Amino acid sequence: MAEARQLASEGCKEIILLGQTVNSYRYREGDRTTRLSDLLHTLHEIERIERIRFITNFPKDMTDDLLEAVRDLPKCTKYLHVPVQSGSNRILERMKRGYTVEEYCEMLDRVRDWMPEVAVTSDFIVGFCGETDDEFQQTCDLVRESRFKNSYIFKYSERPGTKGAEHYADDVPELVKKDRNNHLLAIQNAISHQALMENQRLEKEMQVAKTIQQDFLPLQTPEHDQFLFAAKTIPARIVGGDFYDFIPFDDRTIGIVLGDVSGKGVGAALHMARLMCDFRYVSQTQHEPPTLLGKVYNILFERARRGLFTTVVYAVLDRKQRTMRVANAGHHPILLLNKKKKIVECGQASGAPLGIIPKVVYKQEEIKLHRGDTILIYTDGAVEPKNKENVPFGLQKIRDLLIKSGSSPEDLIDKLQKSIQRFVAGQQPFDDLTFLSFRVL
Repeated sequence: MAEARQLASEGCKEIILLGQTVNSYRYREGDRTTRLSDLLHTLHEIERIERIRFITNFPKDMTDDLLEAVRDLPKCTKYLHVPVQSGSNRILERMKRGYTVEEYCEMLDRVRDWMPEVAVTSDFIVGFCGETDDEFQQTCDLVRESRFKNSYIFKYSERPGTKGAEHYADDVPELVKKDRNNHLLAIQNAISHQALMENQRLEKEMQVAKTIQQDFLPLQTPEHDQFLFAAKTIPARIVGGDFYDFIPFDDRTIGIVLGDVSGKGVGAALHMARLMCDFRYVSQTQHEPPTLLGKVYNILFERARRGLFTTVVYAVLDRKQRTMRVANAGHHPILLLNKKKKIVECGQASGAPLGIIPKVVYKQEEIKLHRGDTILIYTDGAVEPKNKENVPFGLQKIRDLLIKSGSSPEDLIDKLQKSIQRFVAGQQPFDDLTFLSFRVL
């Protein structure tokens, strides 16, 4: 640790822990045992270090505490190199590897359960002493099934003085070794190419989703001499389905909707677009929040995709009476800051998110507004971003910034966005960030 801190002070950005079986690391001092996962947590606290990696790993020592650390520590790259060497249990036993193919596959499944996005690479030796054609095919099958990001493939070569040379004859012909090496390499290259093409497809899909999302959001906020409005959505890299809208009814009333569609990508963006159209369509004949939410809910439930739902706040603002009627479908409550700098949570959720269960009845809450009041509505992307210590931004920081705000709603949203960006310190946001705010003048 002293060396890591010294390197960081000299400008080092990345730490790589090296070892033949680095994940087997244990240091015992008295009653205390330090594991590799403990080292990762300690390294993660060193300022200026931006990335942490470790290689190489032994399959049987890939413990859950280590996987949890890699998953939860932002500085740890989501990459694991775990050599398997062969797809044949007999060959693994000859190599004295200490695990079976079945144990390796169980480990690999567990790794991907912890981190579905993790990149796993491996090592293989072809043409080991006594390897048959059938045993080589078992290795090929393992590579196809495991779909490693990359594999380092080598031909076996006898080394004098090793146990392998003492006990087994190097009996696989060199031409057979070369052929097996090239064949296995071709399989891995095909898998790597497919993964690359899939990543490029997903990147294009994310761009389409961003376009859909941005095209359906309002181009501008309403203008009124007694109210000042602002709203903004900052899409994440993995686009979700945040949305907001202003629906004018007449000179005095306006509908306000803000929601968050579960899921990511084009599917969530298209769902968001249809939902915004539903709100516009239903609001032409029905303004009251509970009834409107119920009708939109029924439309959504009839066509709902499995596992896709939407939290939403819908309000009707009467700018003449200075009242706001609200219904909430499983969303965060609205924050109201009055002129005494007191925050009130209003418009609490009175029913399930849209699209989960049939026949939901929502309740309405009427909020009396006064001169100087500020309203703030937000999505999950405002409270859930995490910093390098895996601590979420949280609601309290939003409340604190709201109390300190003495400027316009637009400036408030800008300060909230910048505060979150500073808090996460360059970490990629997983969810969209959306705010809608207005002030009574």
